[in-house]
Formats: sequence, structure tokens, C-alpha cells
Amino acid sequence: MPDGFLNIDKPRGPSSHDIVRLLKKLLIRERSEKIGHTGTLDPSASGVLVICLGRANRLAEYVLQHPKEYIGIIRLGSTTDTLDSKGKITETKSIPEFSQDMLDEIAEKFMGRIMQIPPVISALKINGERYYVKARRGETFEPPPRATTVYNLKLERKDGENIVLRVKCASGFYVRSLARDIASALGTVGHLHELVRTSVGGFNLQDAITPEQIEIGGSEFVSKRIYPVDFPMDILRKIPIPLSLARQFILGQILALETGEYEIGVDSAIYFENMFLGVGVIESGENGHALRPKKVIARIEELSGL
Repeated sequence: MPDGFLNIDKPRGPSSHDIVRLLKKLLIRERSEKIGHTGTLDPSASGVLVICLGRANRLAEYVLQHPKEYIGIIRLGSTTDTLDSKGKITETKSIPEFSQDMLDEIAEKFMGRIMQIPPVISALKINGERYYVKARRGETFEPPPRATTVYNLKLERKDGENIVLRVKCASGFYVRSLARDIASALGTVGHLHELVRTSVGGFNLQDAITPEQIEIGGSEFVSKRIYPVDFPMDILRKIPIPLSLARQFILGQILALETGEYEIGVDSAIYFENMFLGVGVIESGENGHALRPKKVIARIEELSGL
């Protein structure tokens, strides 16, 4: 199985784990091979689901650092225990009149660095236990607010009951919570009725492949659509090193670097020419800067003959 990433268009219904199971059945030939995903997309949502193949699993955290974009519909007048259309209605409330100008003003208030209260039904943990486990036992608790970032938000009045939202946000953002909070800002209650994730960094919905295409096309179809392992690594500074240091890096050795402008303690993408070697961290020592391997991705045999 090749190493890299797959951009899947997950339909509504199956979970992210269901998609992973499908790919494992199709692609895995040896027990040592691994397939995972880079962040759950709710079963009721559709759109971009980034899948990690082989060595790419070790880089999932960097995919999560990329901004995500969503298009959704907020249904006003009722809220649910899950804050989406799959939950049980817990409250209804009349919907006041509102204009597009009001929506524009509300959108401005949710832009930038904000504090957001996550949904009770979520995979976050409190005292080592998942929120949803506590909630399904009937326990009541108030999730603590978390800092997150909204890069762009547009709200469009569809009709008197529905609002179309388009949001670009950071990792850890809950669109279900946004739907709740926008409804509250309008003086009513609401929930997320529909949601499509349209991008995760450079992985876009228009380029994604569907589970149906995978089942029909098989492993040959999938292999032609694998993104390289360094595709999402453009968020890190790129540091080139010569062949002699590349060998040492792959062997996990700390490398002495020539004098230069380096940011201490920050992850960097390490390359020999066009070959991605892995992720390293710059450290400051008595004799200057050093590069400590953090995630070695390349294999020593891949340098043979160079």
C-alpha cells in the first residue's frame, strides 16, 4: 500500500470509521499497514474526509492544523440535544423577524479569536471521560469554553426559518455550536440542519473521490489518487539539508546546523533536494543551532544510490 493521503467525499450516513473500514478491506494486504483519518466528520455531515495511508498517519496532526471550510444550514425555532438534525428536540421557540443586515452584524461578532462552548454530545473529555458518555448516562454538566478562530463567516437568509452559513475556521471549531449561538443572537433557538465540509487546507471537495468510486475502481483507482506524504506540510518552514546530514537525520541523530535565522522550538519540514525526510525541531545549544529529528518519515534505503 502506498504512503500518502486520500481526499474522500464522505456521504451523509456512514461514520468516518466506516470509511476507514472500507479502505482497510480494499487496500490492506499486511497487518503492519495502517489506515486512519485526520478528524471525525459527523455521520449526519458530508464532504471532505482526509484519510492517512501508511507513514502519512504520523503526520495527521499537521493536517489538523490547516483551516477547514464548511457550508451548512441553520434551522431556527428548535434545538436538539446533539445540536444537529439527528438529535431529539429539547426546546422550541418562536422566530423573530430578522433581516440580512442583522445577519451581517452577527457574523462580524463571531469573527476572529473567540471563545466557544462545545456541544455536550462530542468526543471531548472531562476528567478523562468523553462528553457523550456522560451525556448518555443522563449526567448534566457545562462544557468549559474553548478558544478557537473563525477566519471568515458569511450568513445568508434563505427564508424565515433557515440560514445558510459559510465558515472558514481553525481546528477544534464546532459548527453545531455556531448554529446554536447564531440562533441565540437572533433571540431564538436553533440547530445545524445540514453540513458539508468543503475543504481541509489544500484538500478540496471538487477533487475528492466517493466511496462508490472506490468500490467500483478498486485499489488501482485509489492508487492514482493518493496525495504525497508532504502535501499538507506547507504550513511548516522548509529546511533543506545536504545528503550527509540527510543520512544522519533518518538515523535519528541530532544535527549541528550552520549559522542562520531559525525559530527555536518550532517544527520544520526537512528536505534533501525534493525528498521529504520528516519533521525536525530547531534547538539552541552551546555551539549554535541543532536540528533534532521529531518524526522521521523517509527510510535510509530511499537514499541509496544518491
